[in-house]
Amino acid sequence: MAGAQAVRRAGAVALALCALSACDNAREAPPSPVPTSYSMETPDRPVPMPSPAPKEKCYGIAKAQANHGGAKGPGTARLDRQSDAWLFVPRGTCASLGGALTSRRDSRL
Repeated sequence: MAGAQAVRRAGAVALALCALSACDNAREAPPSPVPTSYSMETPDRPVPMPSPAPKEKCYGIAKAQANHGGAKGPGTARLDRQSDAWLFVPRGTCASLGGALTSRRDSRL
């Protein structure tokens, strides 16, 4: 037992010395946490903000508890395709998904 412990200790010491010598050989500075390719100067002309894609509320296509709104708030639809729960979809795609642009009371509730 004592011989096995001595071998393990010697291995650990050798590993530590190897790691220390590797640190001594590395003379370059570590990378900076702050990106250096960005400039803090103000631009010559204003940078345009990207415009969000036009969206519309589409009623009656949401899965249960996956709605963006309606039905007493987000995530509160109790049924799949509940007619008073809506999702945001790209403009013009609501009809192709089987939804409606207006809310109506769901007869299943």
